[in-house]
Amino acid sequence: MNFPAKEKTLSFHQAIEVLACRKFDLAIDGLIIMPLLDPVMGGMARRIFKWKPCHLNTVDLVMEPTDRPGEFRLLAHDRGRPVIVGICLPSQADAHRLNPPGVRGVCNIVECEAEPGTAMPGGVDGRCSARWIPMKRRTDKTCPNDVFVVERTARNVYECITGREIAGW
Repeated sequence: MNFPAKEKTLSFHQAIEVLACRKFDLAIDGLIIMPLLDPVMGGMARRIFKWKPCHLNTVDLVMEPTDRPGEFRLLAHDRGRPVIVGICLPSQADAHRLNPPGVRGVCNIVECEAEPGTAMPGGVDGRCSARWIPMKRRTDKTCPNDVFVVERTARNVYECITGREIAGW
């Protein structure tokens, strides 16, 4: 897929210089489109469009057990506070793999994908939601995604914009 693009100029601070010297073995699975004139800031950027093929969209959530055996809450953040965005009932083997005994009571981040066919707008405000399925533990993360990111990811899955549509812009 070829189309014209501009790179955003970054200001290289000391930490970025260290990172820029390293090679990371990461696969490129999508695009991030953002205004060129917006400053680059850490944390969550609200004026970006993050595109991936629908089946690759994921969110990072906290997985914590409820009082019911085999049931887990999936939590995002909203202004630093935990918010329930789903409940899951994984198999016993998956529950042990995703929430091992040694991490219970600790912030356990799991990468979740939307169950096919569950992403849809709803409610008075038209926000999108989905049923999230935990896929793997994220030991490299220390906090879950913000509820805004979870909603936008559900919308991206629902709208399912293709690479061909992106290239045609």
